[in-house]
Amino acid sequence: MMEKNQCKRFLELLVAGACVLAAAGCGIASVVSPSDAASEAVSSAFVPAVKAEEAAEILVDGEKTKDIFLLASSWYGVSYQNEDSLNKLMMMKYSDKDSVIPQARDGAKVSFVFADSEGTPEELTVTQQGNTVQANTGIPYDIKDVELTEDGSGEYSFDIDFGKFSMYYYVAECRWSNGNTAQYAFALERSAD
Repeated sequence: MMEKNQCKRFLELLVAGACVLAAAGCGIASVVSPSDAASEAVSSAFVPAVKAEEAAEILVDGEKTKDIFLLASSWYGVSYQNEDSLNKLMMMKYSDKDSVIPQARDGAKVSFVFADSEGTPEELTVTQQGNTVQANTGIPYDIKDVELTEDGSGEYSFDIDFGKFSMYYYVAECRWSNGNTAQYAFALERSAD
């Protein structure tokens, strides 16, 4: 009789132990390993529709300017700072005799167009720098803020006046309402015609 009770007790303990292990197993199944967490973070990470360098275009009399340089940005939590100064960047790009500087006629309309996914920046300021290529000549820089016009649909523009300089560098600083910022640079040289 004792054996029957011992067997019954043994079975009860065995079943109880199996239930405990099963419950513990369920808890283990919900634990995420570091490798699982890393792959989940990567797969669920936000990917912006456009990169900072693609968020702005510069048009000269309606034609897209090919050379736009990203100087700095804070784009959806990722910061970028170009290691080269504006002058060094432009000199590296345009000092070669075979390089082609984007051309513009005197009085040309320079427009800023922004990616639809980002919209027009909340703030846009443009600085014009003249004679930066010949910085070692002793001629002082001609740096001024550009007065922009807005056409009512979010397009900002200005008319270029080369004056005494044949080339200008421009720096456009943009700040969007979502906190993104980007600083772009481009150069324009007076065309022969």
